[in-house]
Parts: sequence; C-alpha cells; structure tokens
Amino acid sequence: MVLAWEFHARTNLCPGGDPGDGWPTCLVDLLLEAVRRKPLLEVRILAWDHPVLFALEREFLPALTLPWNRHPRLHFRLDAAHPPAASHHQKVVAIDDRIAFCGGLDVTANRWDTPEHRARDPRRVNPAGRVYGPFHDVQAVVDGPAARALGDLARERWRRASCEAIAPTESAGDPWPEGLDADLRDVEVAIARTEPAFNGTSGVREIESLYRESLARARRYVYIENQYFTCGTISDQLAGSLSRPSGPEVVLVLPRRASGWLEEATMGVGRARVLEHLRAADRYGRLALYYPVVSGGHDVKVHAKVMIMDDTFMRIGSSNLANRSMGVDTESDLAVEALGRADIAAAVAGLRDRLLAEHLGCRSEEVTAEIGRTGSLIGAIEKLRGGERTLVPLHPQVSALARWAPETRVFDPYSPFEPGRYLLGALSPQAQRSWQDRRTA
Repeated sequence: MVLAWEFHARTNLCPGGDPGDGWPTCLVDLLLEAVRRKPLLEVRILAWDHPVLFALEREFLPALTLPWNRHPRLHFRLDAAHPPAASHHQKVVAIDDRIAFCGGLDVTANRWDTPEHRARDPRRVNPAGRVYGPFHDVQAVVDGPAARALGDLARERWRRASCEAIAPTESAGDPWPEGLDADLRDVEVAIARTEPAFNGTSGVREIESLYRESLARARRYVYIENQYFTCGTISDQLAGSLSRPSGPEVVLVLPRRASGWLEEATMGVGRARVLEHLRAADRYGRLALYYPVVSGGHDVKVHAKVMIMDDTFMRIGSSNLANRSMGVDTESDLAVEALGRADIAAAVAGLRDRLLAEHLGCRSEEVTAEIGRTGSLIGAIEKLRGGERTLVPLHPQVSALARWAPETRVFDPYSPFEPGRYLLGALSPQAQRSWQDRRTA
C-alpha cells in the first residue's frame, strides 16, 4: 500500500543504471511485473486528489491515462476524503505489514538524490527529461509492530477514500532490504497523526501535541530540518524559550527560499514573519538559521521533516512546521524516545551528527567531537562550516510583498476551511472591524 501527496508512475527508481536483478527500474513497470509474478500480491496506491492549481507540475490525469487497468490486482485511487482546501499529505509505503516506510518523501518525480547532493548529477533527471537540483529528504523504515500499525493506518485511509475495507495481511519471510543496516533494534516507535474532522469523524491533532510537549522538555539542543516554518503555535513556543535566560539552543535548517512565485508570496512571506519573530525573541544568542549549499553555491532543496531534541528524542515524518500540518492536512510522523536507554540516545545523537556532517561536508565523528569540545551545537557548526559544501546563515527579511499579503492563516489555515472565515481573513483589519460592527448592529 502506498500513500502519497504526489505519485508519478514513471519514476525511475535506479537512475544510476540497471542493477541487473531482472526487475524493471521504472516504478509502474516494476509494480506490473510484481503482480504478474506473485499471484497473491495486491498493490493499492492512494494519492491526493489535488486541485487544478497543481496540475501543471504533476502527471496528467493519472487515474485515467496510466495502465492501472492492465492488471486486476493493481489499484489506483485519488483521495478526496478531506475537508475543502485540505490535502492528503501522508507519505507511507506499507508492505505485507512486515516493513513500512514513513517520512517526507513521495514516490514521484524530482525527488531522487544521494546524500552527496552533487551540484550537477546527470542521474537527477525527471520523467520529462528535465534536470533538477540537489534534493534533501529523510525517510524512516520500520518492521515489527510499527510496520503493522502503519499498515493499519494505510488501510483506514484507503477505506475512507474508496469505501473498500481491506483485511490485515499475514505473510511469511522477512522483506527487510539487504544492505540496509538498522540504527535501532527492539525499540518502541510512536506514530503521531493529523487528521481533520470530516464526514462525522473527529479530528486528530497528535502531531501538534507531540511538537509542543517535546519542545517543552528540551534542555540543551533542538535541531530541526523542515521545508516550511509558518506555524504560529510552534514559533510562539520557541520564542518563549529563546527569551528566557536559560534554555536549549535552536538550530533550524531550512531551504534558502520557497519554490516559485506563488509559494514565495504565501508560505515564503509567512516564514519571513515567523523567523523575524524568533530573531526578536532571541535575547541570549541561542538561535541559528541556516540553509545548505554544495560546490558552486548551488542550493540544496530541503524537503525533510525532522526534529531531534537533546540526545533523547527524534521524529521523522510528513508534517511541515506549518499551520495546516497541525489540523488541516492528513499527516503521519514516527517518533522514538530514549527513555534511559543508552543505545537509543546514541542513535538519536548519531542521526543529528550524521545529518549535520552531510550538510557540512565532513565526517560525523568530527561533528560529534566538536560538539563535545565546545558544548554547543551552534559553536560546532560555526567551527566546521565554510567549505564548498556547507551551511550558510539564513537572513530572510519581511519584504514589501508582506505589506499586502493577507494574514498567514488565510493561505496556511490552522483549522479546516470555512468559506466565511477565509474571506474575512483576506480583508484588512479595518475592513474586518467594519464587517463585524455591521454584523452585530
């Protein structure tokens, strides 16, 4: 089962060449071959039923034009089981309830890259033949009860979108990929969700609760990688922490800029306002904002949704630090807490240091040693950055665009869409007061 915000059937899973294992490398051909070879295999793909605004950058009419009808056990659906202006944003692949993937990555075009993020990699070509730039994302893979729980989540999403109930599967064997080393074994994994209230179902805001409660417990370091940062509740909480004399350092790794003029005029303006708010609150110099670049000054597009706190807690998932990820879009994150276990604490710190080493063009051991020497996450980054591949300080400013842009929650709502409230939010404060006065007169 595949849950995706975006799905592209012609995605090449092995851009470096044919691995020689006898399987096609084009995604749709691989799936068709898999159901032909395996008589019990059922494949179900659920992608967001996106509005026309997104049509130009996606596969055209995938439910009608792609070869889903070539095999009765290959099923494709578009998910519209959500409120107006919401989206299906979970990114999950669940296989036989034995292994599952969850994180920021959709199986689609313009996503493939390696941790090297080479400035010019001839393998980074989308199905249309266009080259795209370095792309950074993070996905977690789990087995055992966590995989079974993600399978349950995927089946429930499928039931809501298609009205078809799918029974849990029983499968022998171990599908864990060869050559993929596990960072942790025998560890409890939490799944946090956002699900908006819709068609009589109550809303779920576990994503927001987990952000708020974990940030409240941070003591030394908060490390965040995210595509967006427009969420008012999270920025207020971080601002409160930064304004106090003692508290954790906060390091944010974000994209240098939003993608395209529309996103820059909406989410980009919202991010600039939030980061200005955080900077104003940072009285004691515990905030650092960066964006990654590789040789030649090429930006790396940060699409990951990761938070690592101290050496005790990490989360990887689909949720952006945006209002809509807290209550409007469907989201799923995985989280692990150390709970006194030294192996989990080492894995949490190891992931943080590995990600920083990737951005800084050094070895993770150097990051670990520098943090130990300075006692500061920001101090270690400042010591190690400056090479061709590095983290660059981010200085977004609230531009003239922000003077006419509506309040952030108009385009990044905190709750499911209500037409009257949306239109009211698009008015100037003076017009809003005048409308309210007439309404109560």
